[in-house]
Amino acid sequence: MYLYQEKDKGNWMFRFQFNGETHSKSTKTNDKRLAEKVATAYRDNLVRKQYEPNPNVPTDGRKRITLHDAIALYMRAKAHLVSHGTQKSHRGFIESVVDMQMDMTELSTEKVEEILDARKARSAMATVLHTRNFLCGTWKHIKRLKYAVQDIDWPPISVDNKRVRYLSKEEEAKYMESLSPERKWKKMGELQPYQKDGMQRCEDLGIALLDTGARVAELVYLKKSQVNMQTREIDLRRNKTKTMTLIGITDRLCKILERRMKSPGEYVFGKLDGQPCKSAGVRVRKAIKRAGIVDFRVHDSRHDHATKLIRNGLTLHEVQNQLGHSRPETTARYAHLSKQDTARKAADTMNRITK
Repeated sequence: MYLYQEKDKGNWMFRFQFNGETHSKSTKTNDKRLAEKVATAYRDNLVRKQYEPNPNVPTDGRKRITLHDAIALYMRAKAHLVSHGTQKSHRGFIESVVDMQMDMTELSTEKVEEILDARKARSAMATVLHTRNFLCGTWKHIKRLKYAVQDIDWPPISVDNKRVRYLSKEEEAKYMESLSPERKWKKMGELQPYQKDGMQRCEDLGIALLDTGARVAELVYLKKSQVNMQTREIDLRRNKTKTMTLIGITDRLCKILERRMKSPGEYVFGKLDGQPCKSAGVRVRKAIKRAGIVDFRVHDSRHDHATKLIRNGLTLHEVQNQLGHSRPETTARYAHLSKQDTARKAADTMNRITK
């Protein structure tokens, strides 16, 4: 849906395609928020009219709706959530696997398994679980709205939350080389400014992920107002747990931030136009692949950060605060590292005593 203002009146207009037809009308208001509500109500009315049960066809009274429109209704209901951006990713993946114009009565247990199998072939199990929950949430939402759906046996997805993957010294060296903007560029000719900016941002973000233990989205939307260069601290907002964490700035991160604080816009890792770079994580993922590092995801930078802290004397409670975990059980996955270090220190101590 596209919103734009009339030149002569200043009122907001809306335009969108529905069933091959273009709908364009004035919202008769210059308040953008109100205009969005008017446009949404207009489109919802079209959807309701299309899927109103035909009185000439035997029915149990439930309305019909396509998968595309079902997902649209669900996402609209969840637009206030932090995860709204992630929902767009799940929708895009589902679009690549099945026909979005299929009726929701055609969405069966077998079709759900087909979608999840395709997801398993491309993504980690945690992502598969989120896609499953997104589909299940859509199904439950339209079922509550009295639309016709099949009964589905939602398959359980098991995720290994105890997985800990960190970089060896050799792997980290390869990773840094792959992140560097000075690496050999496969394309010929002079790089465009946006390409140079993207390569530099990739290196900056990759290092920031390792040095802060932050999630990608937390850094992508990190604002300059959250960075205090005098005290060398970052007031990091944890979108997942809706808490704040005070993060210390390392020496190499300090050099990066000094440069990036001079960039346009309010976001530290923003693009040349000042907007947040939502695809920044993709570039980092490509750098990992380019370095030839196996079984290491962008999110594993958090594991790498926690592992280094544990092995250098921080307690599990301190690491929990640093990573912004809301539950100590989440941090407990690093307990074996703490035990290993304790055992090694005890052995070293006894060796010194008995010599």
